[in-house]
Amino acid sequence: MRDVHRVRLAASIALLVAGLGCSSTIDHERVAPSDEPTASATAGGPADAADMNELSTGDAGRGSAGSPSARPPQSPPVADSDGAPKPSLSNPGGAGTGASMPVAGTGPVAAEDPAECVEATRLWFDDFESGDHQRWSSNTYNENWGNDCQSTALSTETSISPGNSQRSAITCAYAADTVHRGYGGLQFAGDQRAPAFTNQGVGIDAPDGIVNTMWVRLESPTVFENGKWLSLWTVNGACSWDVPDEVLTLGIEDASGRLAAAHYQSGGGTRTFEPGATAMPRGEWVRITVYVNYHSGEMHVWQNGKSSQHVTFTRPTKTICHWHWGLYASSNNDDVVLFEDDKSLWKLHEPWDDFSVEPYFDGTVKTCE
Repeated sequence: MRDVHRVRLAASIALLVAGLGCSSTIDHERVAPSDEPTASATAGGPADAADMNELSTGDAGRGSAGSPSARPPQSPPVADSDGAPKPSLSNPGGAGTGASMPVAGTGPVAAEDPAECVEATRLWFDDFESGDHQRWSSNTYNENWGNDCQSTALSTETSISPGNSQRSAITCAYAADTVHRGYGGLQFAGDQRAPAFTNQGVGIDAPDGIVNTMWVRLESPTVFENGKWLSLWTVNGACSWDVPDEVLTLGIEDASGRLAAAHYQSGGGTRTFEPGATAMPRGEWVRITVYVNYHSGEMHVWQNGKSSQHVTFTRPTKTICHWHWGLYASSNNDDVVLFEDDKSLWKLHEPWDDFSVEPYFDGTVKTCE
């Protein structure tokens, strides 16, 4: 990566020298391309294709998919096609004026060398500031699911971005089903977000991987163990649920309280935690970054900038179609509140080889666009 950018720097200097004395004006402003063109699961639990299919097909009885320090002055960020500002090193997250807030216990995170950048394109972002879920293929967060034991809605109670986050809550066990669910979902057609679920087509083809960064705040006294689990993230390669392509998930499944990938085992997959990997903090905002590559069969997780675990897996599909995030949990949970904010998906156009470093493209790592 350094060699590539040294070549670019040398070429730029040569052009500058050649242009000295010329009367022509060089336009240094780069127009940011639209990063979301619109096209015309569980940790330790029993998630399978039917779990995500509930969101993507809809069900009249269960909700439907169709329906603290002062900051220096910052330049206004460039907005994408959804109105979501582009991130920069001075405006991590790119969400209005409320850039990503400090995280307790993480210490300073060194930015990449300003002379270097990584070839990556942001495919999607939501900071919940639009006041609805129109940036989601689901167009909802499944707020109609279940009964009064669970709820989900936009909230101004706490956030990373200036005003809003998504708040989901479980207040009692849900005897009518095996799970609680309050989540939103995406389907991709190539690199484009589908405006609604079709459960057909082909998803993102990313030989160098996809990076997803998200912020969550978990408030719960629950010890997740003995069949009581929580899932925050699910991805599936195939668009059609008729294809035998198991999901990958990330959540909490045991008394360690650590984030843990699940459903990686088929085909001989492995999960390796970093020595000293810690529980996900509760009662504070936590940044989670996931690298997933369906070509190489790799997944890596960082928590607050620190490497947490490395996963290998085997799947028949090499593209990635479905994504969902939210409060998805076993039905025996009865006291969980989850806040979510500032989610992004980045497609890499070059390998990410050093998994000791978090590819935090919304903050500490510069992209070439």
